[in-house]
Amino acid sequence: MQFYEEMAVLSDRFREVEVTVNLASLPSRLPVSLVRTEASSSVVRFVDTQWNELRTAHDVELAFPGAQGVEVRAMPLRAIFVALASALARNYPGMLTESDPPAQRGRG
Repeated sequence: MQFYEEMAVLSDRFREVEVTVNLASLPSRLPVSLVRTEASSSVVRFVDTQWNELRTAHDVELAFPGAQGVEVRAMPLRAIFVALASALARNYPGMLTESDPPAQRGRG
C-alpha cells in the first residue's frame, strides 16, 4: 500500500467517530467514506476517511437522528493504516492469497 499524501494531510482527514444512540440496526445507507463500522444497541463506531467537522456532523445527524452523543478522535498513523488495510481486504477479499510472496502478505 502506498500513500500519495503528506502525513499531516492524511492525519487530518481520518477520524475515529463514536456515536451514542438507541439502535436496532445500522441504517441501510451510510456514507462511503465510513469504514470499519461496528455497532451495538447503544454505540456505533466507525472511521471517517474524509473527515470534515461540518460534513461529518451533518452525516451523523442524518444517519442517526436522536443521537445522544458523538465523540471524535484523531488517529495515529498505525490506526489509519489498519483501517485502510481492513477496508481493502473487505472490498477485495481475493487480492492477497496464499500464493503471493510473504512480503506481499505482510509477513515478510
